[in-house]
Amino acid sequence: MRGTGAGRCWIRPLRGTGSPSDRALHRLVGWYAVGFRLWIAVAVVVAAPLAATAAVSGAWLAAALVTLSAWSVFFAVRVGRRGVTGPLVLADAAVIVALIVVHHLVVPAALISAGTTWMLPLASTAIYISQLCIPPPAGLPVAAVVIAAYVTTVAHPAGALYLVFQALATAALMVLVRRGGRNADAAIGRQLQLEQDLKVEAARRADQREQDRRLHDTILSTLTMVASGALDMSSPVLAAQADRDLQVLHSWPTLPEPGPPGALALPDRLAAVAAEAAPLRVATSFFSATKTVPATAADRIADCAAEALRNVARHAGTGTAELRVSDGNGQVVVEIIDQGRGFDARSVPRSRRGISESIHGRMAEIGGTAEISAIPGVGTTVTLRWPREGTAGTQRRPSEGTAGTQQWPGQSTAGIQHRPGSGPAAAPGPR
Repeated sequence: MRGTGAGRCWIRPLRGTGSPSDRALHRLVGWYAVGFRLWIAVAVVVAAPLAATAAVSGAWLAAALVTLSAWSVFFAVRVGRRGVTGPLVLADAAVIVALIVVHHLVVPAALISAGTTWMLPLASTAIYISQLCIPPPAGLPVAAVVIAAYVTTVAHPAGALYLVFQALATAALMVLVRRGGRNADAAIGRQLQLEQDLKVEAARRADQREQDRRLHDTILSTLTMVASGALDMSSPVLAAQADRDLQVLHSWPTLPEPGPPGALALPDRLAAVAAEAAPLRVATSFFSATKTVPATAADRIADCAAEALRNVARHAGTGTAELRVSDGNGQVVVEIIDQGRGFDARSVPRSRRGISESIHGRMAEIGGTAEISAIPGVGTTVTLRWPREGTAGTQRRPSEGTAGTQQWPGQSTAGIQHRPGSGPAAAPGPR
């Protein structure tokens, strides 16, 4: 596996095989295999000449040490380039068996009978490598061949029982390790699936809420105007609004799709909202609000402003309003101001969704806040704040109590407050 950054990853898993834990374990045991083989090779190259006696064949000893050294280097390089493979492990066991066969030619007989021969660590590492790198029980036959070679070629094979115990214990341990890894994989997979299901459900609910808001902001608003007699049935304004409602209904299948990945100029978007608020006359003021914002944020802020202007047209008893936009201190601030009747937030029934969902809910989705200040008989100001610098998800939901806010009976409405001196009397036409 090619490394990233300045280095290279020397141990690679078998490609396309096993679970994630199996592949991670394969990389780890590859490191162990290289370490075992190189460490034992260095130890044998140092210890074997020191332990040699006159009865030992110098030629055979030199050949054995050269073979072991060359194979250990080849083994490390091969594992580093291609990872641990079954054929490589079998070849390693074959090299060790070949060295064991010449055991009596390169190791003094006294060391063999005393069980201190340096061939025993060689056989031990071959067994470790086979059990670590080959999934059990497939590695046990390899260990059996190594043990058989050791037993049959030595007159007094001290340590043979140790090799048998080592093979069985290592195989059992690897069974437990691999089983635990696969159980962890399954648990992680279930957790990821659960998180994915929760995200899908959250997206579905968010889409449902947005469709409910659109229904409230369009069709229900138009029907309310018709039922109240605010406009004549043949009014061109009513006809234009009904036409826009039909366009929204027609576009509903595409509502779950996110906005374009680019950014939009918020003043342009809000200028269009102000123009569509007829017959309400909306004066716009854009102070330093020339920067663009993400399309989703622009859409949600514009929808909130449009709902606030519809409330002015329906309830404020005035034909004018003002829309101000400012951009500073790391946030965008949008204000919708009217000097109409005003209203008492406590008089708004909990069943009304214009404030709780169409304004507060939309701003909360993009990490922003909404504040509504009203004085009965004086007017209302709706203030929308959206932080530019990635604070989405840290704002309180409208249902969470915040300091300095008024509450509706039995329900908290964060961000709704009265101006100083406002009275408790409800103004006509609660929003």
